[in-house]
This record gives sequence, structure tokens and C-alpha cells, in this order.
Amino acid sequence: MTGTLTETTVRADRATLLGLGFTPAQLADLGLWEVATGTPDELAEGYARRSRKQDDLATLRGHVRDIARRAHEHGVKIRHIWFEQKSASKSWVRRTEFDGACDAVLAGISRALYVWKTDRLSREGMGKVGVLLDAFDQRRAGLVSVTEGLDSRKGGRILFAFLSERAREEAAEIAFRVTNGIKVHKEEGCFTGGRAPFGLEAYGPKGAKRVRPHGAEYGVSRRIGIRLWENRRPKEIVAELTADGAVRRNGKPWTERAIVELAHSPCWAGLVPESRPVLDEFGQPTGKYDRPGALMGPDGLPVTCGEGVVTYSEWVTIQGNLAARSTDRPRATGRGRGHRQRTALLPLILRCPHCGGPAKSGGVVLTCRTRVEQGPAACVGFTTASARLEAAVEVLWINHVRSLPPGSVTVQAIGRRWLGFMNPEQTAQRDKLRSALQQAGERRAQLDDRYYLKGNMPERDYVRLAEALDLQVVTLTGQLSALSGEDDLAPLGDGETLAELWAGQDIDGRRALLQAALGHLTVRPAARPGDRTPIADRVVVTWIDDPQPGVRKLAVQAAQRTRQRKAKARQPVASGSQTQAA
Repeated sequence: MTGTLTETTVRADRATLLGLGFTPAQLADLGLWEVATGTPDELAEGYARRSRKQDDLATLRGHVRDIARRAHEHGVKIRHIWFEQKSASKSWVRRTEFDGACDAVLAGISRALYVWKTDRLSREGMGKVGVLLDAFDQRRAGLVSVTEGLDSRKGGRILFAFLSERAREEAAEIAFRVTNGIKVHKEEGCFTGGRAPFGLEAYGPKGAKRVRPHGAEYGVSRRIGIRLWENRRPKEIVAELTADGAVRRNGKPWTERAIVELAHSPCWAGLVPESRPVLDEFGQPTGKYDRPGALMGPDGLPVTCGEGVVTYSEWVTIQGNLAARSTDRPRATGRGRGHRQRTALLPLILRCPHCGGPAKSGGVVLTCRTRVEQGPAACVGFTTASARLEAAVEVLWINHVRSLPPGSVTVQAIGRRWLGFMNPEQTAQRDKLRSALQQAGERRAQLDDRYYLKGNMPERDYVRLAEALDLQVVTLTGQLSALSGEDDLAPLGDGETLAELWAGQDIDGRRALLQAALGHLTVRPAARPGDRTPIADRVVVTWIDDPQPGVRKLAVQAAQRTRQRKAKARQPVASGSQTQAA
């Protein structure tokens, strides 16, 4: 037995099988320890699925044993056991292991797919199983249900149709019972699951859980509630928490978004949240839910699920404070604010010289986004006038593109990126072709590895699959070349034309042109208050055709210094004394 268990070639599913609790000796007895070799008619795929918590590892090991033993009775070897823990009744759930098992059969690697029972395969009815059976029949492959004794190659399609539709009805009944159970538990004031909001913890037996304050988190969470009740802005709260070294449950610093999401949670106030499924245009569930607020009982009062961080009256006040500052609120004219047009050129392009983070537009000035959102303890920050910096960058960009020789690689790259900005549909199609071409190349490399290195593929299958992949690569390459050849770069072939193009563009167009030529942009802080050094002399720019590694090295060092400062900072710092005017 020892000599059998020491193999130089390892099955791809060995880690999964060992994770299910099998020992090497048990896998060897089932024929699942060594790599299965043979012709496609001698190989089969096995698929096991767990969708309920009641299915423990012992049950799953029983499924695998039944599959392996039935395959042995049929005189075939299980090449791979595909296992996953996902639902088979929801069309929006992607089952990668199931797709892998089917692809192996459809690619001709094996000739059968073994499942423990039809409902383990799919609960979407004959609409799903029937299409799969048609594809298997075209390749002389079969679907085998172990416990039901069915083989699609031996006239079992009618029974497969009946059992698949029965599995679909069972899934609908299970979903109805679960949904109704959750509804009843919510109406009775139970915490129905998930992670409790920051500052709370769930307790109690299953089916009757409640929430109560969490000892280590309650203080910070309560402070957030008090500040929101006082109508303090989330940005101010984040700055206060960051200065005190307070972090979230995952160890990350607080952000404005995290504060707002916590405040909108009814459970944070000890209330049961209301959930409404989001439906598509046909009235079918999409797997998403709207949570409009707290669940109301028959008496018109909210249903409680325990003790919250804030009271119900405080929570209502907080919701009103947040709604008063919401950008989606209607104006006096009855219309919403809509999408705000960009007015600044350099936000998200300009980088902070201290932390390396993006800049944020503050109207007439540009500031560090990290400083604004997380406070002075996160970054010292910088401030510079937006108009003068944009004017300096515009002069630098125009002078740079004018200095480029006509028809150079950089000019063509800028022109190509500009055409992509003007034609986003063509850019998306080109990106899709590049992705498909890369995936085809990876599959070709994997095929060569299996044939030449592992030696577990017949030559006939290798030649057939290699020809198909080569044809796919040639086709995709031709489509990509034809699509790229449609770009007429002649009007954008020199720097003078690009400089003239800049003058006629809005903020979005200029930003696209700038990003096409720019690699990195930052501005050195002022040496002292009132420093009159021209802003153009303090702009540090890296162009894509002339990279400066030293600039990126300085940015990395600045980011490291900021991280060290954040680790040491534990006391609030006066904002006026720390901000450096640029």
C-alpha cells in the first residue's frame, strides 16, 4: 500500500478529497488516489454538491463513495471529482465546478458525468437538463444518476425529464418554506442571521436569536451614534475616529461610506429590517433585495430584535439628519440634482506628495482625498490652487506633445487612446477580443502541459483540441487586427494636431488626452509659508514615453512615511497647524 500511495503525479482533486475527510488509503481503495488515465470511453467525471448545512462531511463522503463504486461497476475510472457548495435552483448563481465537469465531457476528455442524484445536478428543470443531454448526445456522452439507476445513453431521458422537473418543484417548495420561516421569525422579533452591525452581537438559540451590545465595540459605535444625532458630518466623525486610532471590525480605518451604511441599518437601533426582493421585468427574483427601513408590526410600531446602540427616536433623528444632506433630495422645483458635471481637470490624476493618494476637488483648490476623508492623522495633506496648477499642466502637456516626432509610437498611442475615448463601444469590443485571445492562449498552454509533461491525454484528443484552439486563436487575431485597422490615426499623427485638439475639448476630453500621455503627476509641497516659487517649477510629471523611476520611488517613500505616522498617531491634531499650503 505504501508504494501505491507515493506518486509523483498528483490528482488535481486530491486536496478537495482530503478536505472532505478521506484518508489516502480510502482514496486508493476507491481508485481516487492515482491519476486516472485511459481513453475518453474509459474515463468519467464525478460531480458532488452541498446546498444544505444538514449535509455534513460524512454524507458527502457517502455520495463520493457511491459515485466511485458505480463507475467501477461500469468499468470506467473517475478522472476528477468536482465539488462545490452552491445552490442549483438560482439561475444567477454561477457554479464553476459544475461548468468544469460539463466542459470536460463536452471537450471529449471523458464520456460520462456521474451524479449522486438528479437534484444534485440541477434544480432548474428540464430547460437546463434537456440542453445538457442534447449536448452530451451529440458527443456520444452520457449522464448517470447513481441512486436512481439512470443512464441517458440507455433510454433514460424521459425519467430524467420527470425527475428534473420534480427537483425544480421541490426547490420552489423549499424556497417558500424558508422565506415563510424567515418572515415569521422577523415578525416575532428574531435576528434572522448575518453579521450584527458594529457595536452589537447576536446571542440566543438558533431560531430565536437577539442582539445586544458588544463589549469591545459598543463604545466606539455609541460615540458614532451620538455624533450623528448631534448632526455632525460623517467626515468629521471619520477624522475623530482616525485620530484616536479606532478601526472597524475588519481592522481597516473608518470611512464616510462605512459610517453612513452603519447609520442606515435598522438593526443598529435594535430593529428588525424589512426586506423586499428585487424583481426583473418578468416578475422573477434577481437575488437582490431592497431594505427600505424597519419592519412595522400590526400595531404600527417597529418590531424590535433586541437592544441596539441607539434608540428608535435617535435613529429616526439620524435618518432625518442624513436625508437633509443627501444629494438625491428634490429641490424646490421638484426635480433632483441629477449628475453633476465635472469642473476640475486634475482630481484622481494628481497624487498627494505625502501619501501618494488621489487629489480631491474642493472648488477653487485641490486637496488630498485621504486627508479630507480620514483626517490629519492619516495624512498631512496639501492644498493648491486648482486654476494655476491646471494652467501649468496644460502648458507642460502641449510642450511635450509638440516635442514628439510625427508618427512616433507615443503619438500613435495618444491618438489611439483618444479614439477609444470617442468610441467606447469599439474599445469594449477590442478589450473583449483581447481577453478571449489571452484565455485561448492559456488553454493552449494547459493542453500542451497535459500532453507533453503529464502525459495523461491520448494523442488523438490532443490533436483534435489543439487544432480547434489554434483555429480559435487565428480567428480572434484576425478579428482584432481588423478592428484595430479601422482606427484612422492619420489626422492625429503629429503633436501639433494633438495640441490643437486640446483647445477644442471640454473637461472630459482634456482629461482623456492628459491620461493618454501622463504616467504620474504630483506637486512638491511649498518650502515655507508664502513660498513664491512658480508652480510649474514644483510640478513633478512622468510621461509614459519617458518614465522617471526616481519619481515613483519618492512617492513610495512618502507613502511609507505616512503609514508610519498613522501607526504612531493616537491623539487629535489641529488641522490648521498640519496642513501645508502649496
